[in-house]
Amino acid sequence: NASTPRAVLETPHHLSYPLVFEHGGEIWMLPESSAAGGLDLYRAERFPDSWTKVARLIEGRIHDATFFSHGGRLWIAAGNETLQSSTWDGLSLYSADALLGPWEAHPENPVLIDARCARPAGGLWMAGGALYRPAQDCSEAYGGGLTLRRVTELTRERFSEETVGSM
Repeated sequence: NASTPRAVLETPHHLSYPLVFEHGGEIWMLPESSAAGGLDLYRAERFPDSWTKVARLIEGRIHDATFFSHGGRLWIAAGNETLQSSTWDGLSLYSADALLGPWEAHPENPVLIDARCARPAGGLWMAGGALYRPAQDCSEAYGGGLTLRRVTELTRERFSEETVGSM
């Protein structure tokens, strides 16, 4: 049954896109907090309404950060304002050996500049041996559509993906 909505995390700056995930037997959250100047990691002390800030993982204006693991590494895909891109059309990747880092920027960042398929739209998943990434289509309006991308190569040095569907 639905309950009355209530705030579970309040900060002096804007929060959105609260990516919640399990890692190492604990529940974590990466809320969009670009207004604070970086990507902060929170651990659930009591899920879902008690969170503690553990670390700042990445400095800079990071948008819709999405955590996933692939190829023995931890990854974050995020919107990023680089090379005169907007938060709607730039995708950057970061990787680390451990959740608390250090997190390294992918050498090809931004790995994609395309308003139709750059900005993350939720968690990545494996199916049939392939890694899939949902993306927002912001070509006509912010979050105006959804694009499904299949990651064809992801290493510490290279990244490529292709569109396999949209709506």
